[in-house]
Amino acid sequence: MKKHNPLYVAIRLLSFVILLGIYFHFATLSTGNNDTFVLASNFAIIFYAWYRIFNNQVGAYSLQQMFYLFALFFYGIAPLIQYKYSVATVRGYFILNDTYLYINFILLLAFLFLDFMYYVSFKKIKSSASLTETNFQLHDNTLLKLLLLFIVVGVVLYQGFINHFDWHSFLLRNGEEVKRVSLDSSVIRKLVSIIIRPLPVFIFIHYYLWGKNVLFKSLLLLCVFLACFPSSMARLSIAAYYIPILIVISPFLRKTYNLVTTYMFSLLVLFPIFGLFRNFNIGIWLHFKERIMNAIINVYTGMTYDSYQSFAFVFQNHFITYGKQLLGVLLLWVPRSFWAAKPIGSGYTMARNYNLGWENIAMNFLGEGYINFGILGVFLFAGTLAILMAAFDKKYWVAYRGNVHTLFAPFFLIMLSNLTFLLRGDLMFGTTVICGTTLSCYIVQRIFIFFKKNK
Repeated sequence: MKKHNPLYVAIRLLSFVILLGIYFHFATLSTGNNDTFVLASNFAIIFYAWYRIFNNQVGAYSLQQMFYLFALFFYGIAPLIQYKYSVATVRGYFILNDTYLYINFILLLAFLFLDFMYYVSFKKIKSSASLTETNFQLHDNTLLKLLLLFIVVGVVLYQGFINHFDWHSFLLRNGEEVKRVSLDSSVIRKLVSIIIRPLPVFIFIHYYLWGKNVLFKSLLLLCVFLACFPSSMARLSIAAYYIPILIVISPFLRKTYNLVTTYMFSLLVLFPIFGLFRNFNIGIWLHFKERIMNAIINVYTGMTYDSYQSFAFVFQNHFITYGKQLLGVLLLWVPRSFWAAKPIGSGYTMARNYNLGWENIAMNFLGEGYINFGILGVFLFAGTLAILMAAFDKKYWVAYRGNVHTLFAPFFLIMLSNLTFLLRGDLMFGTTVICGTTLSCYIVQRIFIFFKKNK
């Protein structure tokens, strides 16, 4: 899609009008906080994020765009609503006006630095395509199908065991009729669970790209739904598992800005609606329309969007661990039984340190930079993320020209769909998710490489 294509102009204009309407609706409310400088800096964040989303020169979709989609909602829209309604997303959070202003100013500077590092890295990084990955051909035989079927059925049965083989638990995430087997909550157990559950997703993606049997593709997709039914998962997990599938099977989403506009709509509307399944009960179907509207309005003032205020809270209290949290992430694979003093997630650490009464708190990626190394850490984390995003974007769009029929594509799509986990935080959880899903994809890919055609 060319820059001045009428459809492109219409998409960009419509999205801007919608965001402008949302901003002025909340900014002009007579109630709540009304500091002009805070509201102006918030508008700057929203506008800058929108501009970076719809002025992307890399490809139809990129990690840089996903970063700014996150920034638009988690650094822009949600903090605006929280500020206007004087909401504390976590009991014990009392964010001063000056803190909002400082955080907004830091974020804007971090955005500029991130973009600078991204474009410098994109220009300097050398990336080339592998002929082996580009020309991969699968030996689609009965043995392969039996092995893949054995794995996906095993994952479905594993999920069935966890859910007591009850259809409510299979289809719903929470509620009065949902029962699940209690499992060890250690990082290692979570990592194992994260590796197992998406196996059907990556098996389907790889077979869809290189397999021939349409009926078998349909069977694999059915197993994906059984193992990873959307309403039974956390909302970010839905995106993490299904965005790669949708990109692979839908040429529409691979066209310029179709993915980011679809994802933006999902964050505005579908993301809050799926939140209704967090605490599902029979009465949810009563007054369902009203419940949907309340979910859309209230999601921005709740803990789903607590990561901005978490950043503001640690900044306001000058809470810095001098790299201790990062050390825990880098040594994530070390069991706590061998390292009793192993750091816990930043959200948990902050909650315990300040007796907030609730420990499952998010800490966004830039906030992780602050909690580790102060203001310098914010820019250190932003720069590191920019380099990694540039490397993946360049390899996918320059070396492979956005071709999904390459062995590199699934790994790029993992980063694309899981980036929000890393950005929302905390860093230990986000890293666990990315490591687990990447390893899951790698296992599947090695199986397919084993069954490649000999040329």
